[in-house]
Amino acid sequence: MIVLKAISETITTIIVTSALIIISITIFYFALIILQQSSISAEYGYIKTTLINLANSFPEIIEGGSYAAGLPSRIVGVGYKQLPNSYVNITVVKNGNTSYSYFDEPIAIEATAYHAIVTRNSTLYGTSNMIINLTQLIPHVMELYHEGVTYLRLDTCRVYLKNYEINSTNGMKYVINILYIKITPKIISSSPRRLVVSLSDVESTTIVDADDVIIRVKQGTSIQEYKASDHIPSNVQLDVNIIIKEIGVIYL
Repeated sequence: MIVLKAISETITTIIVTSALIIISITIFYFALIILQQSSISAEYGYIKTTLINLANSFPEIIEGGSYAAGLPSRIVGVGYKQLPNSYVNITVVKNGNTSYSYFDEPIAIEATAYHAIVTRNSTLYGTSNMIINLTQLIPHVMELYHEGVTYLRLDTCRVYLKNYEINSTNGMKYVINILYIKITPKIISSSPRRLVVSLSDVESTTIVDADDVIIRVKQGTSIQEYKASDHIPSNVQLDVNIIIKEIGVIYL
């Protein structure tokens, strides 16, 4: 009886010890998962705030300012990507011929988290309109979800357009100012820890006495078009000022 009791106590001890080990391993495993999720959420939130702050800084950047921010430990990947099925096309017609033509397939700053941090797409900054009349609306920041992966994207697939009616000694004329911001990325380091954004180039063109201006902007399945001839009388002078500014995005 004493031997059986000793064996019984030993088996009980083994069972209890095994259960405690399994419980400890399970708790440790879930603690690691929670810690990883917390780290991903914290880094994702930081990059999300960084892109929104960058968007807010665009009016200063396009006037010659700059923006810089540190990049975290790369749990969330930060890079760039050409926007799929997207383009900006600006055409000016004079004397029946194309006097000016500009075409670009925009590049976006993009961050990727291979976790379902969000489960639906949403706009964090900007507007869905692609032809706009405020420089503050040039940047567009979105939060996207696809097949278990969450994306943050900042793009400038927008054209700023402003019409002015001017009365001069030669009669009334219309002036159209057009501004497009092109993102130009450059990776300096294979493991970048810093993002620096600044104005890198400016191209300015003026066409006097134009016939028409056609702007087409496409992003994904959406497309918007503007034709000056639909809004401005044909018997008045039309002058067009076009400015293309390149924003350098450097990954250091």
